[in-house]
Amino acid sequence: MEMMKSLVFLFAGFTTEYAFKPLFDSKSAFDRCLLWACGIEGEPSFSIAVNSKTSGLVEEAVEKLSLNKRVSIIKKDEWTVTSLLEAMSSEADKNKADTIIYTVADRPFLDGELSKKILKAHSEYLAEYTSSDGYPLGLYPEVINAGTAKILLALSQESQAEEGKKPVSNNSFFSKIAHAFRN
Repeated sequence: MEMMKSLVFLFAGFTTEYAFKPLFDSKSAFDRCLLWACGIEGEPSFSIAVNSKTSGLVEEAVEKLSLNKRVSIIKKDEWTVTSLLEAMSSEADKNKADTIIYTVADRPFLDGELSKKILKAHSEYLAEYTSSDGYPLGLYPEVINAGTAKILLALSQESQAEEGKKPVSNNSFFSKIAHAFRN
């Protein structure tokens, strides 16, 4: 099976700083999330969405793990579903990625083996969007085809739908996909 080029996209545009507190054997939830991302097979590209509150903390953590040259940081004061899709699509294009592996960057318990299974299923079944049902949120990433992200972005921009103007949440993509099918 041919390995698709991937982009790991972490969302750290949240408003609290708890994800950066060293609560897990001197590592923060964000540190653990970065380490999980480094374990994704196939040498993916890395992008992190930040805001003015988290920007410095993300840069510090990235530097501490010597990932500066591998990570692209995208800063916006406010993130909406539309701006997130814009950033993801742009970064996927820039990195020639077919697949976007997305998670909020405050999840310290992301499971590498479960992530592998999700990525394998996404690739094997030529899926547009893959998530995991039945597992607690925070153990797995969402996987979205780069072309599907562009379609959702276009729908969001064309309709100026309220759905696209909403702040990023734990179910942003699933909600956006469900909204697209309702219309």
